[in-house]
Amino acid sequence: MKRGMLRGTLVLCLSLCMVVVSYAQGVYWEATTTGSMESDEALVSQFYYMPKKLKVVDIGDDIVVILRLDKELVIVMNTKEKTYWEMTFAEMEEMVKGAGMQMDAAMREMQKQMAGLSKEQQEMMKKMMGSRQTVETAKVDVLRSGESKTISGYDCTKYVLTRGGDEVGVVWATLDVKEFEVMRRDMEEFGKRMEAMGAKESKGVEEAIYGIKGFPIQTEMANGEKTVVSKVESRSTPASEFEAKPEFEKEESPMRRGFHEK
Repeated sequence: MKRGMLRGTLVLCLSLCMVVVSYAQGVYWEATTTGSMESDEALVSQFYYMPKKLKVVDIGDDIVVILRLDKELVIVMNTKEKTYWEMTFAEMEEMVKGAGMQMDAAMREMQKQMAGLSKEQQEMMKKMMGSRQTVETAKVDVLRSGESKTISGYDCTKYVLTRGGDEVGVVWATLDVKEFEVMRRDMEEFGKRMEAMGAKESKGVEEAIYGIKGFPIQTEMANGEKTVVSKVESRSTPASEFEAKPEFEKEESPMRRGFHEK
């Protein structure tokens, strides 16, 4: 009886240790993005994940972004100028909210000006404004297609993202990255917080992607942007890598500076 209890306890402890090790190791992956509206060139990025922490390094760029869920903080470093700035999630969300209020005020002013237009012109403007509002608020749905193929050496399943009946993207995800189940909740939370700070058109997309059961190896968005993960590995990243370099000079956030100048 005692021997059976001891064996069960050892098995439980071993299982817990395996989970802890997965967390302690973290995950590293590399991805290439093409078709971006911001650049005609392919963008190669490196991602370093540890529990509640994510660091993104774009190869060939001077900017490094660190997201800290544990501190609800964003740190942005300029490695060329040896400077950095930081903002809390709450501060960034407040600024985005303020920008949204300014946009709403502009929309109200546009509606006033519409009074001087012809009836046909007013109807056209209303359709345009209504269509945009639908895109901003519609939920993103995920459909598992059943199609599968091998990408970057991983067995992947196809998922289709739709909003309001229109396809907005395709995700090829794999179950072969075992660490993903450990990190998925953090990734989903990262996505939610980043969406709260970003454009309304992107709301729901990140959350839908990380809600998929499987690591996204390839994503294809309706705007032509495509991201392919070429490498994934377990890796323990030191805590110091998720902090601003001590020798870098702290600056005021350009978001805060621009907000104050308005």
